[in-house]
Amino acid sequence: MPVVQRAVVAEGSSSDRRGSRGYCQSRSGECALLVVEIDAAAEAEDDDLLRLFGHGEARTVEARRWLSQQSG
Repeated sequence: MPVVQRAVVAEGSSSDRRGSRGYCQSRSGECALLVVEIDAAAEAEDDDLLRLFGHGEARTVEARRWLSQQSG
């Protein structure tokens, strides 16, 4: 169980792994928290832009172009 999920469960809140890898939703009362493990979600969704925010490498020209535009 991931560290954040253990902490939420220890506080007496409910925790639910979403259908897609890399997502976990925790609920306490009326508040909900969605935690995204960026590397796992990027691979599960094959999302190059999300991969850039994690530890992965861009695989498409579009993602490399986007990163270049953002970097200046």
